[in-house]
Amino acid sequence: MKQTIKLLYLASFLSLLFISCEERVPAEVVIPAWLQPRIEELESSEHCNICEVQRSTYLEEHYFHVYCGHWSCMYCEVYHYDGRLVDWEETSLTDFLENRTNLKIIWECPQPEE
Repeated sequence: MKQTIKLLYLASFLSLLFISCEERVPAEVVIPAWLQPRIEELESSEHCNICEVQRSTYLEEHYFHVYCGHWSCMYCEVYHYDGRLVDWEETSLTDFLENRTNLKIIWECPQPEE
């Protein structure tokens, strides 16, 4: 009886070990079709090397932040998941910045080849 219990514990431990060590592939981030023309526009600009697009989650929805370092407005291009520009009169910028999660850069301007 003790031998059977020991084998069950060992089998359980090994099962958990294999499950936890399983290689996990991160979910691929897909750039929405409505955002692709904006990215192409940024890629063809002369200041592209300081541009990026971030995706984040806020109130359980995805948001996309397009920003280039030479712009004077840091959060003037933040879009809802469906491509609507965020109206900061309706949404609190402070609350957005404090409570957004899962920030991930999904696109950066390619570095020029040397």
